[in-house]
Amino acid sequence: MTHQRVALCWLSIAAALSPPTARVSQLAQHHAGVQPHVTRRSDGQTTSTHRRNTAGDDVQHALPRRGLLALAAFCAAPASAAESLRDALAARDANRLTKPFYNVPPGPTTFPDWLEGRWRCSATFQGFQFPNEKISKQRVVAETDLPGFTKLSIARFGDVGREKTEFDLNFVRRGGKVIEDYGNNVANALAAHVDKPDLVKNVAWDAANPNRMTMSLKEGGRNGERIEIFVNSRRSEALEGDIFLNSESIRQMTMGPPTLQNPTTPRVVIGEYQHFWTWRRDGDGARCNVLTAVYAVPGGFGFEEAFDKPLVMYSHNLRLTRV
Repeated sequence: MTHQRVALCWLSIAAALSPPTARVSQLAQHHAGVQPHVTRRSDGQTTSTHRRNTAGDDVQHALPRRGLLALAAFCAAPASAAESLRDALAARDANRLTKPFYNVPPGPTTFPDWLEGRWRCSATFQGFQFPNEKISKQRVVAETDLPGFTKLSIARFGDVGREKTEFDLNFVRRGGKVIEDYGNNVANALAAHVDKPDLVKNVAWDAANPNRMTMSLKEGGRNGERIEIFVNSRRSEALEGDIFLNSESIRQMTMGPPTLQNPTTPRVVIGEYQHFWTWRRDGDGARCNVLTAVYAVPGGFGFEEAFDKPLVMYSHNLRLTRV
């Protein structure tokens, strides 16, 4: 997989979101810094000394004083200061894809009518990037519990570096609006990425409470037996020319059996990331670029330095055909 393919992913996003008069000049520019391989331990196991494992859902983090002050300052900022999705994506700068801190529970995303229905999705991995200027690549890759470094740690892309994966997606109409069949879509993508059709035993998700999902997985998996998804923020923007943008900011808790280091305590790994989707209608089908930005967890590795900026970013292209 070449560097040029990932650069073209950024360029295609920028071209789609730019005014027509600016597209030619933007396509002539070059974007650097994206690499085509994911670093992962060959045995699939990870160890970490900076996170505390508990059996419950309420894992507490002690924020350093400076981190608390920074978080309070960010949360006090007016919502109107947020950059639009279009401007952030068109800038082709991963550090513009910041993590939101919101207290108001978001509702489900309303998608355009042309996405309604069942689709066969082909996802291809485009590469990854270490965009943070304050934290070196070497320090980031040493934190093997970061989302994407082990299987199942990003639910929609259960094996982030897998070159090509096919799975089903479904968008349904509820109350006059088109929304995603969220639970089934995430479960389908997760199982397909790790080549285990029977991986997901049960999915608990309700469109009336769209910000919490639980997936019970097959027992004995070394990367996890249960996944809890908490959606902290959703945004969307409909643009002309059948282009639709949306994002979702997620906290994922992946729970598994005890490790050799802690034989009496179930393993709990917490990750925070945000997906940025650029959808385009393509005849009877659709195409989509997905950027996944991974962030530091409050109180964890790199939080004081990175705060709301990504530590690593992954890129995937989706092609959808109607079923």
